[in-house]
Amino acid sequence: MSVPDKVDIVKCYKNTYRSNLRRRLQKLAPRRDIPA
Repeated sequence: MSVPDKVDIVKCYKNTYRSNLRRRLQKLAPRRDIPA
């Protein structure tokens, strides 16, 4: 596996993790002040 592939995987993982975290936060407190 080349280095760019690893970078892409890490970037994709971070994006997925962040969106999952945001979704969980919105479920706990569905307010408008949470940036989309």
